[in-house]
Amino acid sequence: MIRPLYLDPGSASILLQMIGGGVVAVVVSLKLFWRRILALLHIRTDDPEPGAAPGPESEADPGPGSR
Repeated sequence: MIRPLYLDPGSASILLQMIGGGVVAVVVSLKLFWRRILALLHIRTDDPEPGAAPGPESEADPGPGSR
């Protein structure tokens, strides 16, 4: 006869924390890399957002060291 395993409250708590932490880690990773994932799947291109600040290649403000 097979006996069911016993989990005391401390072990169950640690197990639930590990599962919850794994889920949160996956969600945060997807959030951080969402644009790269979309670009990889060719759903969205890497175009800059409208109204975004100009990049370093812009000549609008060459900076103090360029003169």
